[in-house]
Amino acid sequence: MDETTYHADEALGSTSLKELVLDPVEYQDDKLNPGEEKESMALKWGHAIHCRALEGRLSLAERFAIAPAISDYKGALVTMADLTRHCKTIGVKPGKTKAEAIAAIRDFDKAVQIWDEIQAKFEADNVGKEILPRAALDQIEKAVRWMQRSKKIAPVMKDGTFVAGASEVSIFYTENGVRLKARIDHLLAHAVVDLKSFRPFYRENIVEAAKKAVSRMRYDLQAGAYLKALRAAAALHAEGRVFNNPYPKDFLDEVFASLATAQRSPAADDAMKWVWVMIKANGAPQTVVGEFDLTSMIFRQAVVDVERAIGEYRHFMEAFGPDQEWVREIPAQLWGDTDFNSWSFL
Repeated sequence: MDETTYHADEALGSTSLKELVLDPVEYQDDKLNPGEEKESMALKWGHAIHCRALEGRLSLAERFAIAPAISDYKGALVTMADLTRHCKTIGVKPGKTKAEAIAAIRDFDKAVQIWDEIQAKFEADNVGKEILPRAALDQIEKAVRWMQRSKKIAPVMKDGTFVAGASEVSIFYTENGVRLKARIDHLLAHAVVDLKSFRPFYRENIVEAAKKAVSRMRYDLQAGAYLKALRAAAALHAEGRVFNNPYPKDFLDEVFASLATAQRSPAADDAMKWVWVMIKANGAPQTVVGEFDLTSMIFRQAVVDVERAIGEYRHFMEAFGPDQEWVREIPAQLWGDTDFNSWSFL
C-alpha cells in the first residue's frame, strides 16, 4: 500500500495512540483545531532517509528532486540588477519588473541563462516531488552507507537498502470496536526494524542521545502499538483472512512463528525482536542500533498504556462523538506539604 493511501485511512495509527496515551482531551482538541502543518527540512530529511533505506535509489529519484543551485549556473542572471545590466549590454529597455526585463532580453538573446527561468522549469518538471538540496542528498547517501556498516543489520542490506524481508508493511485491524492501523518500516522473519532520526546536542554522547530520543518521543508506545498490530495480523492469518499475500510463501509463517515464540519466551534467540535504527541527522550521520528489551517493564507498560488509550478513545467517542469537544471532569484538588518540593516557593 502506498504511503498516501495508508495515511488517508482514518483508522488510529501509532501517532494518534501516543497522543491518546498522553492526553485524549488534547488529542481531540488538536484534531478539531489543527494548526498549519509546515513541512520542515528535518521532516523532509526523515522522509527521504526512509525512502532511500527502505525502497532504494530508484524510488528516491522518483519521489524526490534535487533543487538547482545558483553555483551550478555560472553567469546566470539572478537579480534585477543582473537583468538590467544585461539589458543595457544588448541595448534593450529592462522595464520595471523582472518579468518585463526577462521578456525584453528574450526578444534579442535566447542563449543567456536566467535563474528565474531555471527555477520555473525545475518546478514544472518536478510537480508532486519533494525538493531537497544537494547537500541533504549527499548526507543521506553517506548515512545509508554508514548504516550498512553495522554488524547487526549489514546482513539484510545491500547498496544502502534493506533487501531481506519486507518494507513498509501496513496492517489494519479492529480491537474493542476501534479501527486501528500500523505501518512497519521493515519486517524481517525475526525482527521489526524501525528507523528513526535524532539530533544530539553539540558533542553529546551519541548512544545516550539516541536513548534520550526514544524516551523523549515515547517510541516505546509505538513499539507496543506495532507489536499489538502484528499479533492481530497473526490472528487474521491463522483464521485465513489474509488475502493476496504479496510476500514469499513461507515469510508470514516465519514472522508469526517468531512472534508466538516472543509471547512464550521473549528472550529466546528465535523470538521476534524490536530493533531501532537511530540515524544522527546533524553533523556526521552516525547510526546507533538498539534492541528494545521486550521482557522489560517499560515495554510491558507501553502495551498496557496503548490498550488503555484504545478503551478511553471508545469511551470518549461514545460520550461525545468524533466532531465535538471531549471534556473530562477533574475533581477539585487539595494540595499540601507532600505535593510540593520545599524549594518550590523560594
